[in-house]
Amino acid sequence: MPLQHLFTKREQRIIANATKEDLVQRSAAYWGQKGYRINFYGPYQMHGEHVESRLGLRQVIDLNIADFNQNVAVDLSLSATLGDTEAVVGAVGLLLIPLAAVVVGGISYIDYDQSATASIAGYWSSIFNMGGPVQPQQVVPLKCRSCGTPLEPDSKFCKNCGTKVD
Repeated sequence: MPLQHLFTKREQRIIANATKEDLVQRSAAYWGQKGYRINFYGPYQMHGEHVESRLGLRQVIDLNIADFNQNVAVDLSLSATLGDTEAVVGAVGLLLIPLAAVVVGGISYIDYDQSATASIAGYWSSIFNMGGPVQPQQVVPLKCRSCGTPLEPDSKFCKNCGTKVD
């Protein structure tokens, strides 16, 4: 069974003056041009996969777009999946040459982190700069719907009142 959701990076943005339809089209176009195979799990839920051969990982994006007051919320998660073959090769390398495996793993993580950060930054830049109706007036952090406390990008629950984040 592959190891999933390694090195997950998650970011959320609230975008003013946009429609969900426009954002889902722009998102699919951006990730499709980057070589991701896109699948839709709902009209505003997208999943994409791309094999990063240089790193030996399959990169996975999950994108959810939803109404948020009079704005649109975009929730983006980018993670890596290590397939069975890659996991076996890594385990054998760790057993045979532990120090080299640790060094290569560390370098791969740094490469992945830089690649993921650049991909996410490029995505937001493309969403905000593609012309047309999406010209964000502001990017505001998500807040708890119960108490209004600002939420961390990967929050599952509000740290102030404990309300589950949708």
